[in-house]
Amino acid sequence: MNQGKKNTANSITAFKLNDIILYILTIVIVMICFLVPLFLKNENTNSFSVYKNDSLVLIFDCEKDKYAVENEYLGLVDIKEENGEVLITIYTSIEKDNYNTLLVNLADNSVKVIESTCSVRKDCVHTRAIVNGEGVIICLPHGLKIMPTGSNYIPVVTG
Repeated sequence: MNQGKKNTANSITAFKLNDIILYILTIVIVMICFLVPLFLKNENTNSFSVYKNDSLVLIFDCEKDKYAVENEYLGLVDIKEENGEVLITIYTSIEKDNYNTLLVNLADNSVKVIESTCSVRKDCVHTRAIVNGEGVIICLPHGLKIMPTGSNYIPVVTG
């Protein structure tokens, strides 16, 4: 019989140099993917945007206390200012029976939903405020998204 090379479990090496290099590169790449976001500078913004079904409704600049409402939503947005706070009511229909009310605190550059007719749970009312450009508030039943205006934020697509 031919006594050629026999491949047995004892003769196969577990790791070759190329395998070890590949494993080390994989670990380094995974570590970079997790660590880079920690060190990226977050550009805090003092303005926020409100979208309805991915269509811009308004932009509010807390620092300058100025806002711009898109033409098609002029009749659906009520804005009242008092004591360093701004109340913004956004109606989701012409009948004005469904709405979200936002409270903008100009002193600490924050915005939160304080009242809504969206559902029983009212998740948007219980969502943390957007403070100094960090956070997002979504009211899925009304299709509203409140998010900081800036280059780091992409409108969330729902559906």
